[in-house]
Amino acid sequence: MPGPAPAEPRLDALDVLVLDCQATGATPRHGRVIEIAWARARAGDGPADPPLTHHLVALPAGEHVPRIVTQVTGITTDELEGAPQPADVWRALLDAAASEAPFPTVIHFSTFEQRFLEDWHAAHSPAGAPFPLELLCTHQLARRIFPGLPTRGLHALAGHLGLVLEDQRHASDHVRATALVWKALVPRLAERGVHTLPDLRALLEAPAPKAARTDYPVQRQARLQAPDEPGVYRMRASSGELLYVGKATSLRRRVNSYFTRKWTGDGRKQEMLTMAATVEWTVTQSVVEAAILESDQIKELEPRFNQALRARAAEVWFAASSLAEARPAPDGQFPLGPLPSPHALAPLPALQRLFGEPAVPDEVQRHALGLPGLRHLPDPAALAEGVSRVRRRRALGPAPRLAALLKAGAALWTEPDDDDDEDGDDQVFDWATYWEDPENVAKTLEDALRHAAHLLRRARWFHQLRDAVVSWDQGQRRRWLKLAAGRVADRGDARSTSEVPPPEADPSPLDFAGYERLRILTTELRTLMLRGADADVRVPGDRPIPGGRLLRRLRWV
Repeated sequence: MPGPAPAEPRLDALDVLVLDCQATGATPRHGRVIEIAWARARAGDGPADPPLTHHLVALPAGEHVPRIVTQVTGITTDELEGAPQPADVWRALLDAAASEAPFPTVIHFSTFEQRFLEDWHAAHSPAGAPFPLELLCTHQLARRIFPGLPTRGLHALAGHLGLVLEDQRHASDHVRATALVWKALVPRLAERGVHTLPDLRALLEAPAPKAARTDYPVQRQARLQAPDEPGVYRMRASSGELLYVGKATSLRRRVNSYFTRKWTGDGRKQEMLTMAATVEWTVTQSVVEAAILESDQIKELEPRFNQALRARAAEVWFAASSLAEARPAPDGQFPLGPLPSPHALAPLPALQRLFGEPAVPDEVQRHALGLPGLRHLPDPAALAEGVSRVRRRRALGPAPRLAALLKAGAALWTEPDDDDDEDGDDQVFDWATYWEDPENVAKTLEDALRHAAHLLRRARWFHQLRDAVVSWDQGQRRRWLKLAAGRVADRGDARSTSEVPPPEADPSPLDFAGYERLRILTTELRTLMLRGADADVRVPGDRPIPGGRLLRRLRWV
């Protein structure tokens, strides 16, 4: 008599294949697989990465990888030359999944891969052969285990489980991430009584529950404790990794706003709020100090979800009076600064040459357009007409002096900018077509002129502000900050302007973080004054910049 059927292995002891694909389209009708990776894994084996198999996959003759796919995956058409054919890759996958029964295969959002794998099976397997893989979707599992999460993308789900991942581009990266998610989900499945593959099938066959509300990992009582005061807040994953730093006029209102509004269409916010497990804060004495602290902490800690205010450079620059050169330290020959880059003022001498010479090198054209890395230059006829239009509109002579260019740039700064960027960031931009229109050339030249003149005006202001004492009215007191080479050296409260301490010159060099503090302080002061607050700036030598003149200067910089 046959013995009893062998017991089903527990999920933590089950061998699975973890798989991911990249393709040029959403379905086999519209695209081809160009990359695939897989690995054998077992949930009970711990967090170590499983051995991976990775293949690029050849495209049919005459097909290419679309530009947008290359931007997302990093894979180019040239890289696929000589890659294995789909039939060969399918046979290798069958060898990895060799089994009498369909082999359990874990994929995140398996609907995408399923279409391509079934297409390969139909094309390259013997007629009538059963599909060799049993697809287990971690996205569908997450819908059942965490029905109220804001989103269940691979990065977000991994972060929610305490597995904050680096940016993923390739199929092999996604396989490693999916394996980690699978290993983290199996214990949570066990808590729900799901211990074996039949249990898992039953769970996946049942409808996914619908959450009555979004279930944020950050506890409501914890976030409600945020004070109604200005400051900086920080969101962290359950692993402790810092996700985001922000500033607030009211920490209570700002922190809780994340959890009381819908973020439909904002996938990045949904991902962050799925990963965030705790929120903490630092109270500051003013909104101005919150803005400065936010900038400092973002540069120091580099939170995952902060894009702005990251340190883009280590030093600031100072230009020669001719604007032809720049150095990272000021002296008698390089007095103009601080500037955010060595090329910040390069458009001005380049424009001077462009307006005064019949022909200039390509590099000069790039700087005159304010686009030093540009590959596609305007057609010579369109460039000549664009230059002519700028010269007529800005009353520039055939060989304008730098002073005339700065005056024109200052005038441009006061004019409204009517470029509302209707095309959107996701459009593929065609420089060749853009440069056919002389008006596009003229507007680009004017933008470069406006921006360079603004940076020079800002540099002169920052040179004064770097060692200044700034004060402003805040309720019944006057708040003040004392700057030393762009650092906040001291701070306090006073009853009147006369009690604010005098400024002192500091010979220390200004670094890029200091440059950013000055930029943020300028923005915050302008906001305060436009709202009616009285502010005062005193520069070394104890020379005050009174309110009316200060506001005019702040409007410009």
